[in-house]
Amino acid sequence: MERREFTIEPVEASGIMGGEIEVDMQAADSIMKRTALRRDFKVTKGYFREAREAEGDEVLAISTAKVHNQRQVHEVGRSGISTLVRDGDTWFLQIHDQEISDQVNEWGRKHFKSGRGKTQTGVEHEEFIKRMRKEVGTGISNAFWNEKGSILISSAVKSSRLAVPFALAGYAIYTESNYFISESPFFGEYDRLKSYIVAGKIASVVIALSGWLVLEVALDSFVDDQILTTREKFIPNLQAPSIFFGSASLLLNSRKLIRLKQRDK
Repeated sequence: MERREFTIEPVEASGIMGGEIEVDMQAADSIMKRTALRRDFKVTKGYFREAREAEGDEVLAISTAKVHNQRQVHEVGRSGISTLVRDGDTWFLQIHDQEISDQVNEWGRKHFKSGRGKTQTGVEHEEFIKRMRKEVGTGISNAFWNEKGSILISSAVKSSRLAVPFALAGYAIYTESNYFISESPFFGEYDRLKSYIVAGKIASVVIALSGWLVLEVALDSFVDDQILTTREKFIPNLQAPSIFFGSASLLLNSRKLIRLKQRDK
């Protein structure tokens, strides 16, 4: 299966995210391999302040329009400074880095003490990365569990949609053939009644099949075909190995995913 990517999207040169952080590739490679995510995971700049000024609490529409193309977007989670959305074949964690920076500056004014060999700017940068790591770690964990649940439910629903019509059709064929083999409807005292019974059973199967086809349309909203393999459309996938190893990798590496940008000396 194709290995998906973890990236931090570049933002304008003055952006806090673009200027201060980068991906720890070793941690990212471990997580993307062990979790077997089926969508790329991109950390992007959010637009909390601009959205609040423009449209009140409509954060998602503004950030979606500015960061990537508008498609069918599903918001999966939100904290005070980030929003996780599923958009096609990509996860977007939109972090409002300016909000983090403001919080860190306020924190620095209250907590920084000189004389320990560090500058206030250096300490605030470390705190900024610490808070960013927490948001990214929580975001990718939420994406992981959301995707695993979606695969399980979607594959189970998809396989059942294929199995039920075949089971009903098989029942209809069995009922009819069994009846005509055991007792011919053309002889006997209750021939007409028996024929009606058989016809009623077949009609009930046809009605059930028709109802299932209608239900199938409604079930489409619960099925995520984009991340299902051909096999998973027939057999539900419990994903035990990726859940076990992915959970372990997230525990060990999710807080290492981003770091201060390494400056050339």
